[in-house]
Amino acid sequence: MDTKASRRGFFSKLAAVVAGGVGAKALVSSSVSAQDAPQASAQGQGRGRGGRGGGRGPMSHNGLIYISGIGAHIPYVAGQPEATDIAAHTKKVLDGVKRTVEAGGGTMDSILKLDVYLASMYHYEPMNEVYKTYFPNGGPARTTVVVAGIPDDSLLEISGIAAVVNPPQQ
Repeated sequence: MDTKASRRGFFSKLAAVVAGGVGAKALVSSSVSAQDAPQASAQGQGRGRGGRGGGRGPMSHNGLIYISGIGAHIPYVAGQPEATDIAAHTKKVLDGVKRTVEAGGGTMDSILKLDVYLASMYHYEPMNEVYKTYFPNGGPARTTVVVAGIPDDSLLEISGIAAVVNPPQQ
C-alpha cells in the first residue's frame, strides 16, 4: 500500500468535506512545498507545479486564503545536518507559509488557523521555539499532531487559513 498516496487521498477527501462546508467548489489543492510557494498567485490562479501532485498556490474564497500543506522537503543526505534538523525544517516551512499568505494578500498577523503535522513528538519543543519567532504576539489558533509519512523527508508540514487584508492586484 502506498502510504503517500493514501495520505494524500485522505487529506484530499477531508479538504473536500471542509470546502463543501463553506460553500466553495475549488478549494482542494495538493501539497505545495516551501520552494514552490513564491510562484503562487492569489484567487486560485497559481501555476501548476508539474512534478509531484501538480498543486497550486494559495486559494482564496470570500476573503479567506486557504494554505495547502507546505513541507520543508529537505532530502536526507548522510552527513548533512540540515536534513534532520527540525529547526531548519520549521524555518523553511514558515518562510513558505509567509510567502504563500503574502501572495494571497494576507500577512502573518492575518493568519487565523494553522495545522502543524510533525513526524515525531520529539520535534514539538524545538519546532515551537522557531514558531514563536514568527508569531511574537501569540499567533493564530493552532492544532499540532504527529503523523506518519510526511512526503519527501520533511519533518513537518503546515496548512492553514488566513484573512485577505491586502487584495492582490489582478
